[in-house]
Amino acid sequence: MPPGMADKLGDDISKVHISETQESSYIPRPLPAENEAPILRVQGVDFRDITKEFSAASDELGTGQLVKDDFFTLFESVAALEIMDPKMDSGYQAPGETLEDDYDVLRHLSAEEVVGIIDQLLSHEEEDFVTQSYNRDLLSRILSTRILAELDEALNWLTQNPMHLTSTLVSALQVRLVFRKAFLVALSRDVQLAGDGDVSAWQECIMLIPKITDTEKHGRPVPESFSSKIQRKLASTVPPRPIVQVSFEKATAHLRRTCVNGKDLALVLDYKGSGDLLNLFWTLQSRKPQPSMYIRSLLQSLLCIDMKILGRFSIRQFLIDDMADLVLPASPLHNQGYSEVEVPTDPRYQISKRLDAFVSRAGQPYIDLFRAVCQNRSRIRRIFCHTIHDWDSLQLDAEDLDVELRELTGEKPIFDTVIGPEPFYTFPLSSWAYYHKLCQMEWIIQLGFELAIYQADELGGMYWYLNHLIQTRIAHLERIRYILLHERRAIQAPSRDIQDSFAKTFSILNFSLLEAQTTRCFAEALSCLYALLARLSLMPIPSRPYSTDALRYDLRMKPFFTIGLPPLVPFAEFKEHSSHRNTPTPVLLQKAQDAITQARHNFEALHKKDAVSARATLCKSEWKQRLTDGMRACISASIALAAISKLPEVKSSNRAGRSGGSTPAHAAAASPARDTSEVKVAVPESGEYHDWWIVPTVFNNNIMRKST
Repeated sequence: MPPGMADKLGDDISKVHISETQESSYIPRPLPAENEAPILRVQGVDFRDITKEFSAASDELGTGQLVKDDFFTLFESVAALEIMDPKMDSGYQAPGETLEDDYDVLRHLSAEEVVGIIDQLLSHEEEDFVTQSYNRDLLSRILSTRILAELDEALNWLTQNPMHLTSTLVSALQVRLVFRKAFLVALSRDVQLAGDGDVSAWQECIMLIPKITDTEKHGRPVPESFSSKIQRKLASTVPPRPIVQVSFEKATAHLRRTCVNGKDLALVLDYKGSGDLLNLFWTLQSRKPQPSMYIRSLLQSLLCIDMKILGRFSIRQFLIDDMADLVLPASPLHNQGYSEVEVPTDPRYQISKRLDAFVSRAGQPYIDLFRAVCQNRSRIRRIFCHTIHDWDSLQLDAEDLDVELRELTGEKPIFDTVIGPEPFYTFPLSSWAYYHKLCQMEWIIQLGFELAIYQADELGGMYWYLNHLIQTRIAHLERIRYILLHERRAIQAPSRDIQDSFAKTFSILNFSLLEAQTTRCFAEALSCLYALLARLSLMPIPSRPYSTDALRYDLRMKPFFTIGLPPLVPFAEFKEHSSHRNTPTPVLLQKAQDAITQARHNFEALHKKDAVSARATLCKSEWKQRLTDGMRACISASIALAAISKLPEVKSSNRAGRSGGSTPAHAAAASPARDTSEVKVAVPESGEYHDWWIVPTVFNNNIMRKST
């Protein structure tokens, strides 16, 4: 403290006098004149009006200047803006209201009220509350064994002292206590599930829920036993939020789904390979409604326990399993014996060292791929928009390692004049990284359809771009298959294990190609369908005074700007191809019909494939259901195309084409205005049958009247 400051501070304090003999009280004063600040008078305390000084000081502040005090935080300043507003001020109290509840938790409750309170606990909104962030403990110091002992004691007491309770009420209380016990056991086991796969507690909960719903009518709600005042002590609930009451039916349905999903988590323990596990993750997280946050978090925890996949496998084995399925069947590169060689000059030692470097580089992005799928749908897409850049860098690093491995293994180039005059090499590591990067780029666009990110008039263009990406993946898969066929023919007298390994990889590649062709055909058909609707002026285009097609294209393609391969399609090229402006209407219609027909045939072929080839052995039934949903969406698109083909403009274009006359691409757009009441187009926000396939519905009233 500077010299003299203490004396000055003491003098200032001595000027303030507070009477100790009389209580402070406000003295009424006549109302002040208009625009005059009121002066408060308290006996023994002197007040000074600083309004003028404060206003003058504030006038000296320039625009953008801020006075900050270290003891007045941003949280307090924001909270001060809405003081005394009951909707915003968490400390506001109505006249006669107290901060704490006066509810007596020890008061006597009837059996009906106990049942009602237990059921009310199920009917509240799920809250994402991080205890560490707000320094609040949620019974973390109380062991679950102690709570289980209390539940057992309550059950014993209820059995031995039924008193005057009816058997119905006794049964209602017992089933709720038993459920609480089983539910606590299921939650307490957590990642112990990976050790023994015991889901008996979840199964018991599923069996008890119907008994709870049957006896719900015997309970009596006690609204005063629940209060939102606890939120006033939490910084996480500013402004204060009212209690969200969920109906008992919805609450028990949500609870049952949680238990079913918890039971199904044991499926991940039946490890069949990395690809099967990824498909299972997608299947579990694609359920409607999506599993609760606890289930998704637990699935993430089960994936990697103590740096072991599912608590059993090394990250190296996890990665190699997927690479062996796609690009390295029976390859010496992942021979376990190479890791035992200790001579640095031995090529096997160097190969093992390079592969370890790749596993170290690719292990985290590959595990993050599984973790990303455990998020909600919006966050999955947002994460993929970032991770594709990591995979793009990984692909470049893998190419350098491929060159080094080529020199160590003495790989010979492949010559094929059909493919090209230049020799080419296998590049297995970068091929694997490129494949997964392409898959994530496709998922970004497909999740955009599911999340209703695109406007109705943008759907045709986005399906065209999806078609473009899938064509790139098909070409990449065909390259991988060609290389593996070449390697397989070069092996003389292969062993049974080598034959089986190559057979499995070819089966997976053939299925992946068929699945990609199915998606490509469907995307092409929808791209043509939306182009036809736009050409016939049936697709409403909203007014966008501050937007252009080029700006929206940049926005949609922003995640792909810095990706090296595949390169981003320039906007002018995208506009030309996605609008099909140079394709006559009859040709465009026939192209769409051919594509949707081929997609239907491919869906039928996929149905006949086995789950092993699809790497869906852990989720066979739901995989089949997704194929069925895709087939139904195909049929819906076929119906829409049939309705378009019967429009007068399209019929006239077809007749002109058959007679040999010229049919300009935009002839339909220049035709006389049609009565818009005759034809209607409805574009759903999301897919009616499948989330990733948004098929419009075309209503032609003329056809409907003729058919009736």
